[in-house]
Amino acid sequence: MTLPIEILDIRRIKDSTTLESKSTSASIPNLSSLLIEGLSKTPGERTIPPEVLYDTVGLGLYNYGIKNFWAQSGYYPIVAEKDILNTYREEIASELTRDSEGRAVIIELGAGSLEKTETLLVSLASHVPSSQTPLIKYYALDIDRPSILETLQELQSNSGSILHHKVATKGMWGAFEDAFSVLSNPSSIYSTLNISSSTPIHILFLGGTIGNFSKWQEDVTFLRSVHMNKERGDRWILGVDKVKDVGMMEKAYGEHGWPFMMNGLRVAGRVLGNEELFEVNNWEMWSKYNKEKGRMEMGYKALVSHTLQIPNLAHEIKIEKDEVIMIMFSNKYTEEEINGILEQAKMDISKRWTDKESKYWLFSLCSAQQ
Repeated sequence: MTLPIEILDIRRIKDSTTLESKSTSASIPNLSSLLIEGLSKTPGERTIPPEVLYDTVGLGLYNYGIKNFWAQSGYYPIVAEKDILNTYREEIASELTRDSEGRAVIIELGAGSLEKTETLLVSLASHVPSSQTPLIKYYALDIDRPSILETLQELQSNSGSILHHKVATKGMWGAFEDAFSVLSNPSSIYSTLNISSSTPIHILFLGGTIGNFSKWQEDVTFLRSVHMNKERGDRWILGVDKVKDVGMMEKAYGEHGWPFMMNGLRVAGRVLGNEELFEVNNWEMWSKYNKEKGRMEMGYKALVSHTLQIPNLAHEIKIEKDEVIMIMFSNKYTEEEINGILEQAKMDISKRWTDKESKYWLFSLCSAQQ
């Protein structure tokens, strides 16, 4: 069953840098400046913003890998999170409280392929009565509009007949910062989403993506950025990756991610004015566990010494052989760490689930404040 798909544009800056040539694709404010700033750092400290990974092609490569072969190549977070969602889907769905009329809003941050989310929405739909106007609104937030449209169409194709008249599936186009500009203010939430103040709002944040924020700082701020109302039953459903064997973690972030990672270099070049700026043969994918910081680090290692000649930049950037440019990291948490971070974020744990091999957590969280 295919229905028209509504995509809510919440971008604060509509004319920001696009990752594509089309205005309908991903847009990131100040991305060109962030790239130049990161590449101009001291060798060994250079960075590329991770947003370049998520153009339409990048998201397609990521979603294809997630669905088809990354799990078989050792990327355990997929297997672990699927295990939890399949085993405890009824419990998790019951955490998503509804108001007296049966209504609720679910917003998934960085929604991606929706493959795991589909399991949860189908389970939730089995407990929701049919209504001409569906009682549940689900929003998939991402930075690339074509990818949102494609994944929601696939969701409708797979499970539309089950969700119809029960769960309305919509898109939300923007970055995390755009979402927080809406979700941090109650009046903005109600007007943007066209809901009443009594409707519970639930945030899905899966994939262990909370680990992409600095530990004890940005992750705490991130969790506190959404206005949560404990009385009406608002929830975070949060995926968190545990610290585990280093070999297992490094294998998970190995070369099976090569096409996805190398596409990021092409996008970075495109944003700076020359798609071939980063000659692919000059680089290899790099990943390593940083024990001191408790995180996996990913990036690019130079195979040869060379220079980058960025259009409209007065000076060249010299790259030495074996230099690493980091693009992203993924924190891994001990139980003590995650408990302390949730306490700082003023979150109470309503439920905690783990997979059969105890590699990963999924939390249902509510505000610790009235």
